[in-house]
Amino acid sequence: MNEYFKNDVNTPNPGSRESSVHYSNVRFKKAKKQAELNPFPIDKVIEYINDFLNDIGVKKVSSPMVGATSIDYDSIKITNNLNDVRDIVWLKFTKDGYIGVVAVSNDINFDTPRSEEDYNKKIKVFNNWSKQYEYRFDMA
Repeated sequence: MNEYFKNDVNTPNPGSRESSVHYSNVRFKKAKKQAELNPFPIDKVIEYINDFLNDIGVKKVSSPMVGATSIDYDSIKITNNLNDVRDIVWLKFTKDGYIGVVAVSNDINFDTPRSEEDYNKKIKVFNNWSKQYEYRFDMA
């Protein structure tokens, strides 16, 4: 279990100004370095996530891939017996197969950023987000 929780001394504290893409380039530098690596196969990412979930007592998610065009958060909450619509962990991939975002919320944000002007240009590392699907893990 400890292998999943290795601390990176260069990671800013959550909630600090440095942890935001709007005020710091720490995440950008890390993303740039990660982008030099080959993408890891998505099926292996899913396998590792399910192994981790099993280790912490959360049931395996057999089909985490869902279409990203319309997401009904209330339906997800009811179907998966979640306490809150924000109890969804989701992964957002780039078109070339990199994990770009891992977050928990009820706002997948496939339409963000709408344009380069929405964010500092310094944060753009990858080509484009894949809008065909997302991977969802419900934390019941």
